[in-house]
Amino acid sequence: MTTIYHYNPKSLEYSGESTAKKDPIDGVDMIPQYATIEVPPTVGGHTSVYEGRWISKIDRRGEVYYDSSGDEHTILVLGEVPPAGATASRTAEHVAARDAEAAAEEASRAERARKVAGVEFEGTMCSATKEDMWGLKSIEDYVAAGQDTPFQFDNGNTLVLTQANMASFQAVWVPFRASFF
Repeated sequence: MTTIYHYNPKSLEYSGESTAKKDPIDGVDMIPQYATIEVPPTVGGHTSVYEGRWISKIDRRGEVYYDSSGDEHTILVLGEVPPAGATASRTAEHVAARDAEAAAEEASRAERARKVAGVEFEGTMCSATKEDMWGLKSIEDYVAAGQDTPFQFDNGNTLVLTQANMASFQAVWVPFRASFF
């Protein structure tokens, strides 16, 4: 009786063994497709793959690792190993970097909210975004020429700027805008 070793037709991974059946006509062992009489190697942590002959590939599928930036990855492919510098868990440096990144993002959101909330002038909350700055710059000449100009801020509020209030407005708004730099 001859033992035969089967492998998966797609992945070529070892899938089990059985005993060869005899050909009823000539009595020769029948070896089915996707099987061989060659004994696969057994190495701990490896899977045998038949590629014309058995080879042993490291099998770390399902293993989770963290790359140098702390991003989580799962090994899905036979033979794949974590890259150099990867760790099995997030390190204190990863956690600190993530916390610092989150704090910076929160500070940026808070600053944006402050800019959009704005500064109060003549009962109107005047936002101080980059768009507001460029928009105000574009109407300065009209106001200086005596044309009362309604200006809509990024926060949706509108203020009529005139020759009479422009200098007072700038005295309040410009330092507020500059506080973000």
